[in-house]
Amino acid sequence: MGCTTSTMDVTRLPFELLVEIFSHETKPNVLMTVAQVCRHWHHVVLHESSLWTEVCVTPDTTPAQLNLQLARSGAHALSVEVSFRTSGSPDDLDQCLSTIMLEYELIEALVITSDYNWGFRQTVKTSWPAGLVALLLPGRIWPRLRTLRLNGELWSFNDFRLCLVAPVLRDLELHTVRVRDWHCFGLGSRMRRLQVSDTGTRGLFATLRGCMSLESLLVKDSIAHNYDTLHYDNSLALPTFHSLTHLDIKWAAIDLNMLIDLLAHCPNAERVSISHDKTLEPLASPYTGSLYMLSHLRAITLRSQWGGDDTLLHSLAPFIDSSGLEHMELNNMRFIDPSGSFGAALRTLKLTGLVYESGDLVQALSQCTKLESLTIDRIITSTHDDRPVVMPLPLLRSVTVDCITKHHGLSSDILGARNRRLVDIIMALLPLPGVREVTIRPIPLARTTHISLTIGHLRTVMDRLS
Repeated sequence: MGCTTSTMDVTRLPFELLVEIFSHETKPNVLMTVAQVCRHWHHVVLHESSLWTEVCVTPDTTPAQLNLQLARSGAHALSVEVSFRTSGSPDDLDQCLSTIMLEYELIEALVITSDYNWGFRQTVKTSWPAGLVALLLPGRIWPRLRTLRLNGELWSFNDFRLCLVAPVLRDLELHTVRVRDWHCFGLGSRMRRLQVSDTGTRGLFATLRGCMSLESLLVKDSIAHNYDTLHYDNSLALPTFHSLTHLDIKWAAIDLNMLIDLLAHCPNAERVSISHDKTLEPLASPYTGSLYMLSHLRAITLRSQWGGDDTLLHSLAPFIDSSGLEHMELNNMRFIDPSGSFGAALRTLKLTGLVYESGDLVQALSQCTKLESLTIDRIITSTHDDRPVVMPLPLLRSVTVDCITKHHGLSSDILGARNRRLVDIIMALLPLPGVREVTIRPIPLARTTHISLTIGHLRTVMDRLS
């Protein structure tokens, strides 16, 4: 019995369907290539203005190309990305920026990027391009602007101060851009995502009092010589950010009392990352609020730039114990009693550059009965403590251990002994019949007795399956 094959003439697809298909690739050169397929497609491409609203300007873009695309976009809201290059002259873009400035009332998203190379950070930076400064003219009101992302790393930090008004702004991302006055932005209940780094935050948190619907907040400032403390004041009377699920703070030094006060305003935070450069002072007094203020916490990352800090972990331990934390990463921390456990619901744990006492580490790990993945990178015991009793973790399936190979304060013999003690602990944690993957590097630091034991258990498992 033969079969027939029916084919659809794609050149006759409905107008609306073709618009939906073409909208997935809106580069002008691609659209014009598509327009050459047939008259129908040519009509769709040239007469559907929504296909031309994503504007990308580079030093290769000519004013004629830009004018043509803007004409085809009609009165639709525009999404504009301007990409600067270190090898190009800013003057090449000034004319295009002047054209874009005429359409600022239609711009819904504005993204300014560059190809700045971190390997050349010592290079003397140039002044901000005149065309870009004119586009971001202070006091101009952007009625449709919902997304602003501006990376000023290519230019002098002190040469320009941003000051624009965007009453419907929802997504703001600034990097190495100096802000003249945070209040001029008019940030309010529409704001959903705020990310500022190397910008200076004086006045930022006071502005957040109107951002009740904020969902994500990232504040990083590594310009320590200009901003050595987090400009947050617990007398600001911030609202409770019920919608905020992601909080990321990086600062040279963080006042723990203010940090915990800020966390208390984010009761539904699910992902928290805190990084600092300096050792923190202890809390002035024990926290008297609810230990369940981070009950929705699912992932946390704590980093110390220089290592040896146990203050941050110790201060947050009660809240971690009272949360449903599933993923945790500690970097350059000091885990010393009474830091507490890592959380009973923990599923993945990564420890990097940790200083610990064996007994404290084992006690904390023993409570992680749901742990599935453990990654250890260059951690070391602080003293020659007694060998603790270790019980296997029943759900542990994947373990990766990178032993530390050099330490300026320890001889190779002492370092080797402590690494072997670490391997002892890890091997004792493994539920060998259930573990799937174990990586220990370097191999010579692992005892052959452990390898033999593992192979013996694997043979037993294989015999049961056969």
